[in-house]
Amino acid sequence: MLPLILIVCMLNGLASPWLPMLWGTAPFWMAGMMPDNMEAITYLSSLAFSTLTLMLSGVPAALYERHIQAKESTTISLSIWLAAALLMSLPALPNVLKLASL
Repeated sequence: MLPLILIVCMLNGLASPWLPMLWGTAPFWMAGMMPDNMEAITYLSSLAFSTLTLMLSGVPAALYERHIQAKESTTISLSIWLAAALLMSLPALPNVLKLASL
């Protein structure tokens, strides 16, 4: 189930409607040694949103695991993680459908 979670997070990073917000703030969060071209900014913005989705969607699953005092991840906690990632990716769904040409 973890590969499915990663795919959802990557699609959210690629098609997020909030990418222009990161483009505008790129001088503040990009390292000074990084190239200052649109391709690098787009790539790093997508990577940042993918990573942010992965981390934030894992919080409910981690809270669930803490609540049940699990030693390892369970199928239920991975399902919670996937559901949270899907909910966070809903705003990107129209853009994903455009990318898929559906």
